Amino acid sequence: MSQNQLPPAFAELMPFVEHWARPTTNERVAARSVLPLEEIRAFYDAMVPRLDEAIDYIDGVGLHTLTPEADTLTRLVLGLGQASIAIEIHGAPIKPGTVFPHGIHVRRGPVPFG
Repeated sequence: MSQNQLPPAFAELMPFVEHWARPTTNERVAARSVLPLEEIRAFYDAMVPRLDEAIDYIDGVGLHTLTPEADTLTRLVLGLGQASIAIEIHGAPIKPGTVFPHGIHVRRGPVPFG
């Protein structure tokens, strides 16, 4: 498999990779901010039932020894964190009454997913 592929057990999540498996927190925030809530909901609904299995898979590989496929899955899990903000907290792609892009920029996060 190549970069931006998923482990075979998670193949049904491939339609979400291009948009949600972003390398940094800022890119994941931007990804959430530009989609309609219905598209965020589709990703959220696809990922939530697979979350425990995905985390178990990633744990089995180990964060410091991720294969390219496990790395992509990890980035999808991190993308779910952003999608869940829209679905569970804001009820919108961005917090109502705010603008995007905003002036907040995460300068450093946990390597390599910052």
